Amino acid sequence: MSEKVNIRKLAELAGVSVATVSRVLNGKAGVSEKTRRQVIEYMHELNYRPPVILNRGETIGLVVFPNMEIFLTDFFADLLQGLTEETFRRGQQLMLMRLNTGDLTEDIMGHYMRSHGLCGYIILGTTLTTQEAEQLAKVEVPYVVTGGAYLPENINWVGYDHIGAGRDMARYVLSLRHRHIAAVGRTEGRPVGAAHLQGINEELAKNGLELWGGAPVAPHPKECRRLLEESQATGKPTTIIGLSQEDGLLIVSELTKMGLRLPTDISVAAFGDYHSIQWVEPKLTTMRVPTGEIGSKSINLLLDLAAGWSERPVRHQFSPQLVLRDSVGAI
Repeated sequence: MSEKVNIRKLAELAGVSVATVSRVLNGKAGVSEKTRRQVIEYMHELNYRPPVILNRGETIGLVVFPNMEIFLTDFFADLLQGLTEETFRRGQQLMLMRLNTGDLTEDIMGHYMRSHGLCGYIILGTTLTTQEAEQLAKVEVPYVVTGGAYLPENINWVGYDHIGAGRDMARYVLSLRHRHIAAVGRTEGRPVGAAHLQGINEELAKNGLELWGGAPVAPHPKECRRLLEESQATGKPTTIIGLSQEDGLLIVSELTKMGLRLPTDISVAAFGDYHSIQWVEPKLTTMRVPTGEIGSKSINLLLDLAAGWSERPVRHQFSPQLVLRDSVGAI
């Protein structure tokens, strides 16, 4: 086509509005998958090249997915600090991108790299399932999945040993002669919580035990109160483990309202050791994750990939640290 194609002409030929084309170019929500792909196909067919917004090769796309609760957590604050500090140290910049998991394809990710001048992607993987991550095995553009549960060996990933953390936590509680151990937290749609629970269950099974109640209690005030009331009435469970820091803080909030004391009336531990812990007395026994280091390592591995210095897959797994405090007592 000899006529120069601009965004208005592209929108006309694709049968959509200019605003829709703009949303596709900028990776924004509000566009169906069918329409998004249609616009991208016309871009390829017409050899349309949108103006580059940022300096090519000096920007890293930080990918988040719709409805991610991670923004409300201390984990995200610590991770973002590690990401930004290392990004600036390396002379790069971060651009927040909101994509759907269906966008994790070579065509779409390659398109955004060209149009936004990206050198690669950091993908927040806290809700990424194994099935969704497998799409990335076919993608050649530079990316690193940061956080999230352990992903297949062919995925570029930086995180920590979630299952091992669950085993270590259960092993410690068992060493204090607790045999009736409950958990609070969600696992559906939360691969990290599911991995923590898997580790707990594996360690309990090694000792001929099962999780109290057979499954974790929902992280809801009424459910936590019911569990605490059962513990006070029957003496079981003796320990409750929160599958995340937020779950642990919820348990503490409810037992405080009931006038219960840690660890005299019941023991509590949780995964995560972030800023909110300082407001709890006595301090919670937790599993500390090197979140800032995960962010820094992710940036370094991504830039090595983008420069061609590393062969994929690139991976690094950190080991969490059990932080012993006063919320778990011996029996």
